[in-house]
This record gives sequence, C-alpha cells and structure tokens, in this order.
Amino acid sequence: MIRKKLKNIWFRLFSNRIVRKMESDRSYSYKNLQIEMEPGVFHPRYFDSSKMLLDWIETHDLAGKTIIEVGCGSGIASLRAAQKGANVWAIDINPKAIELLKKNAESNGVQLKALESDLFAQVDDTTFDFVLINPPFYPKNPTTDAEKAWFCGAGFEYFHALFDQLKKRNISSGIFMTLSDDCDLERIRSIAKEQGYEFKLIKTKKSFFEKNFLFEISEKL
Repeated sequence: MIRKKLKNIWFRLFSNRIVRKMESDRSYSYKNLQIEMEPGVFHPRYFDSSKMLLDWIETHDLAGKTIIEVGCGSGIASLRAAQKGANVWAIDINPKAIELLKKNAESNGVQLKALESDLFAQVDDTTFDFVLINPPFYPKNPTTDAEKAWFCGAGFEYFHALFDQLKKRNISSGIFMTLSDDCDLERIRSIAKEQGYEFKLIKTKKSFFEKNFLFEISEKL
C-alpha cells in the first residue's frame, strides 16, 4: 500500500518528464539487435514486462518452433525469438508498431511475419507452439492506437476477447503473459476462468515501484 502511494506521488511529479524522455529516445539495443523507435510505440527500455519476455526467450530452445507475439509493440521479443530460429508471427493493432517492426526486421536481417491485427482477427488457422502476450491492463477505453498499448477497455473488453479467441486457436505448448501488480489481477483471472483457463506464476521481477509477473496460462484439466 505504501509503495503504491509513493508510486502515485512519483508519477504525478514526473510522468510528463518520463513521457518526453520516452518520445525522444529513438533507439534501443539488445544483444546484437539495434532497433529504431518512434513515439506512440511501446518502448522496451522503460518496462520490465518486455525484459521478462526476453528473459523467457533466452532460456528456451526455440529453433523450429512457431511463436506468435500478441501486441508486439516494438517487436524486440519477436526479433530475438526469430534470431534464435523460431518461426515468428508478430501482431499489433497499432499500424505504426507494425511498420516500425518491419523496418527494424529488415535492418537487422531478421525474417518474421509482422501483421496489423486486432488480436487474432487477421491470423489464419496456423498451429502455434507458444503465444507470448504483454497486454494492456488499465480499465479505460482507449481513444488512440497508442493508448491501446495501455488501456484494456472500461469493462476489460480486451481480456474477454483475448481469452475467447485463444480458446479457438491451436496452441500446442504454452501461453505466457506478463502482468503487473498495478492491474486488477483477480478480475483478469476471473475472465480467464470463464473460458476455462488458469494461471501459474512462473517468475516475479520486482522494482522499486512495482512487481511484474510472468504467468503460464493453460486450460484447466
């Protein structure tokens, strides 16, 4: 509780400065990947959620696996998975994110499929080994493409649609999702449970202001 109060005070004082810094930060490097960034695209430097997906990728043999990253943002996780030999789909509702990812894939010599899509709307019936998701989770209706990286709808519409669509996909090995203690985790779990899914905590990453979690999501037996 005290940590959350301190975080709220800190963001009120420094949120505008943070936004300006992110918008002016036009590059990011990871391993041997060098990517350009643009305002309006989720920047991996400032959020542990992106780093948790990268950590997961580094600890798995992905050669020959088929992976889809839902809401790929900068696409850094997708790029790294493709470098490790995975057959990667990267989807995002934000057209700017997809165009930027295509540009960065080409400049880094990485092959993947980047597709503008509202969740799985534009995805065919491919069987995926793994699904990686770094979702929006603040309960507010987004008004721009950039806000869709943060806001899941006032009624958590994003999660209702996500778990409904996952139920209809062919996923052979696992679904992995990052979330934060900023979110209404119990509400999200409840929505997942309605579609027959349960959460297993895989990893916790703690910073001064928040905890980030990596969950494996599977159908209940």
